[in-house]
Amino acid sequence: KNNDSESEQMSRCPFLRLESRDGLMTPILLWDATMAHAIAAALNAEPDRLVLHVCGSFHCVGIREMLRVYRSTTKQLTIIMCPEKDCHHFAPSRHKELADFVVLTDASVSRSHDYMMVDKMGKG
Repeated sequence: KNNDSESEQMSRCPFLRLESRDGLMTPILLWDATMAHAIAAALNAEPDRLVLHVCGSFHCVGIREMLRVYRSTTKQLTIIMCPEKDCHHFAPSRHKELADFVVLTDASVSRSHDYMMVDKMGKG
């Protein structure tokens, strides 16, 4: 039985039981490597196929880099969604190198990973 208060339970990752974002890099890299390996395996099994992989923006970078290691000949195209206060203004200095295509979204709309946001629980 878990005796932690609800706010204590909400302040950590529900899957890894991490107390904060500290320590998340290792599992994130493992996730990225696993996804890249799965993509490479699918393409090795059927080289003429197109693989569409959908992931969070942070994972786009890691998976793309890991796929270059597993299957360097793979052509990649990355589309990233980037929340901005002014989603109608593309700033080349900030957005140009993020991906092949950048879709700006409204930053005021809550995102699915807000469960890790400490300030929403009145702690920040």
